[in-house]
Amino acid sequence: MLQPTKRIIIVFANYKYRSILRNWLVRLPDELLQYVRIYTYGRFFTRLLKVRGLDAQMIRPRFESRNQLWRDRLETVLSLVSAGFEVTLADVDAIANEDFYRYTDPLVADIVSSQGTVFPPHAHAEWGFVLCCGFMQFRATDVSCKFLQSALQFEAGDYTDQLAVNSILLASEIEWSLDRERYSVTAMGRTITCYKEEVYGSVKSGEYTGLRVGMLPHSLFRRLPNTFEASDTVVFHPLPGRRGQRHVKSMLKKQSLWGNQ
Repeated sequence: MLQPTKRIIIVFANYKYRSILRNWLVRLPDELLQYVRIYTYGRFFTRLLKVRGLDAQMIRPRFESRNQLWRDRLETVLSLVSAGFEVTLADVDAIANEDFYRYTDPLVADIVSSQGTVFPPHAHAEWGFVLCCGFMQFRATDVSCKFLQSALQFEAGDYTDQLAVNSILLASEIEWSLDRERYSVTAMGRTITCYKEEVYGSVKSGEYTGLRVGMLPHSLFRRLPNTFEASDTVVFHPLPGRRGQRHVKSMLKKQSLWGNQ
């Protein structure tokens, strides 16, 4: 097993999403700022962030495509995990309302993930839920490195990290321990099965034998906005109705996740 040297939180952004990134940083609890590293597209944006005292690294001279973004993310995670870091991969619209390590640290797993909605559909059809790469942690273990290598090599015409991660787990016949109280959440045309406690899965055979996955409760690490789950969230990653920074910003404002708390 690799020994983690320290933890790190990584986010990716280009200049077009600068206001979304700024909001993510403003909303982030102070105690988490020390772990943040921002990966950017374009030298100007990278220099601008560094001038403001932020740990920013340019991943590419320009933003090429969303498909390349997903590969860039997993490639970066693999590099850091291989170096012994515990990596939290976060979208810039996954808003942390408190120190999430208090909830994730106790979980014994190689991968800790928030819950997604229904993509990819073949995983959702089998499990009733999917894992969301918008908030996902990778621990510094040999089996997580092996898994990440395979996720990068996953072939798809329309590649996403979430497609790769869920598809490989499904093909590996991961066994989930679902002896938890469950309920369904339907919002924005999506219906997902949720659990009131953490759910664990493990791979029993094959290339990733021993891989352990922990899925966080949707009520605390929320993806679908709804009125059914009334408790406060630890991380809220509200699904916008449409793609694009304008729609993301609108949804964050609608959920009171914009600006100072």
